[in-house]
Amino acid sequence: MYSWLDIELENLPETLKTNPIIAFERIKLAQQRLDHTRAISLINSMDLAMSDSHSVKFFAALSYLALGERTQADKLFSEAATAEGQFQLSAQVYTALLNNQNSTLVELKQVIKRQKEDNIWPELAFLQGLIELHLANHTRAFKTLAEAIKLGFSDSFRFSNLPISVNSDVQQRIEQLQTNLNQQNQSKRLKRTPKFNH
Repeated sequence: MYSWLDIELENLPETLKTNPIIAFERIKLAQQRLDHTRAISLINSMDLAMSDSHSVKFFAALSYLALGERTQADKLFSEAATAEGQFQLSAQVYTALLNNQNSTLVELKQVIKRQKEDNIWPELAFLQGLIELHLANHTRAFKTLAEAIKLGFSDSFRFSNLPISVNSDVQQRIEQLQTNLNQQNQSKRLKRTPKFNH
């Protein structure tokens, strides 16, 4: 089912579709719809300079991870981890998680803790929660992941494509968090999304 936004984005003139901001939003929308094949297709059709950007590499890696292509995901996370940009720390955490780099994760946990002192970016709480999950600090992990949602973290697809393996009990709790996040996202959407019948 397509929303009015899907239809509007698809009907844009080609000159607007290639605008970096719009192109990136189209990729993120495909990911939110769990259409990671489409997200990769959009990335592959981007201008080379845009597709080489730090953020695009990070979000491409998320889609490759969702598609089970861990080697390609790890390659792109590693590239994004060494480049300056908003998701550099995120890429570093994902790279360390994919490669079981416990000592690096302990260091990154301290970096996140320091950054959280004066920064309420929900991504930081999400990353801290992932590290706590990996280190088997489940109570702290779920508290921190819930904090990320409370702060405004909205990428629900990232809960179903974790860079770590978890047992079934932990998976059930993650799915509950994801359900809560989906309901929260839906309630926000209902308030700000105009009716559109197509």
